[in-house]
Amino acid sequence: MRMINSEVRKKLIWQYGSHVPAGLVPISRVDKGDGETAVANISFTSGIDSTYSAYVFKVYNFHPVDDNAELTFQVNDTDASSYDRPMTSLRVYAYSDEGDSATAFGYDGTNDQSNDANYQSLSDNTGNQDSETSSGSLTLYGLADGTHVKHFVAQFANHLGIEYMRSDITTGYIDEATAIDDVQFKASSGNFNAIITMYGVA
Repeated sequence: MRMINSEVRKKLIWQYGSHVPAGLVPISRVDKGDGETAVANISFTSGIDSTYSAYVFKVYNFHPVDDNAELTFQVNDTDASSYDRPMTSLRVYAYSDEGDSATAFGYDGTNDQSNDANYQSLSDNTGNQDSETSSGSLTLYGLADGTHVKHFVAQFANHLGIEYMRSDITTGYIDEATAIDDVQFKASSGNFNAIITMYGVA
């Protein structure tokens, strides 16, 4: 574990966001997507192993081709060929419209899973107009562990297609005792563009 002083930490938070754990440094970075070309999925199929105890995926400006599409993810265990690992998850949210006339905070039961093998939604109903995007982060823990489930935490800021600002926090676990070495992101419908960066954290 590499300890860092407060000044270095301030620079890391400015560069990478507030999800830099105290005393830890992002020590590996892999970029996928160019933020301009629409693709069916963005997959990370190498570099995920026992080197790091957690992997953080920063998503910059997820922009779907289809209106009101959601960013989703799934994983593969070692030597598997399909993204279909069972997950148990839940989501809480808060939103406000641009006129501050409609606001809410609550539990979103439409996007949780109960040991299901679906792609897990991370951001709700992102619009497809030029100004409408979703950005946030997904952290996956202990992917190389051969005994325990794999926990995840995601937080996203989202410009909805109905001109609302919505914050989504999604947590859960992947009910898989074998190691995970592939992570894939895709839209709930249609293609999308985004830049997704993976960091390894010791």
